[in-house]
Amino acid sequence: MPRIMTEPQPASASSELASRKAALRRLVRDRLRAMTAEDRVAGSARICERLQARPRLAAARRLMAYMPLPSEVNVEPVALWCLARGVELCMPWIDADRREIVCVAVSSLSDEVFAIEALGIRAPRGGKVLPPSQLDAVVVPGLAFDAEGRRLGRGGGYYDRLLGQMRPDAEVVAVAFACQLVDEVPAGPLDRTVPAVVTDADAFYTQTPPLPSVRTPVEPPEKRGP
Repeated sequence: MPRIMTEPQPASASSELASRKAALRRLVRDRLRAMTAEDRVAGSARICERLQARPRLAAARRLMAYMPLPSEVNVEPVALWCLARGVELCMPWIDADRREIVCVAVSSLSDEVFAIEALGIRAPRGGKVLPPSQLDAVVVPGLAFDAEGRRLGRGGGYYDRLLGQMRPDAEVVAVAFACQLVDEVPAGPLDRTVPAVVTDADAFYTQTPPLPSVRTPVEPPEKRGP
């Protein structure tokens, strides 16, 4: 279950925290820019293989992934894997007015289903909306992570709010390239941690791994009864 930092912070501390986060974002973005396209493709492939090998993720009936920016880990193969197995796949749509992620069920990754949003991110055109509490698993992007599970996002707090609405037994796994791991991510009172991070170099738990899910794995559609 994602943890949350609860210590109150004075205004001066808040300003210092914002400065430290901004500096870390610049550092990690420079590292990502230094990666070659070949490194990103190969690293993303290794991460997707490791995600598919996770029993609790494979057992999920409802899973949310994401459509990657050019510098992010490409988890589209995992999304296609879910669709092929009959898993209900959700993708995030950003509600900027309410500053939250809306979980929208999708039937494919085609351009008929997705549109390019203002930030250049592919997002669902529409569809059934699921509350985060109905998700069995979510694959979380981010800019930087540390060994305590602290996560640095892009500054909107969208995933922090999403993780706060998920069930305690849901599988939450972050993905990142090895260059996105740092000694310490500065965190404030609203920043959520993640229990596991999968990278192209390794996978590690930041908390004690949860017990295996008792949910029945989804069978491929052709094996289902009427």
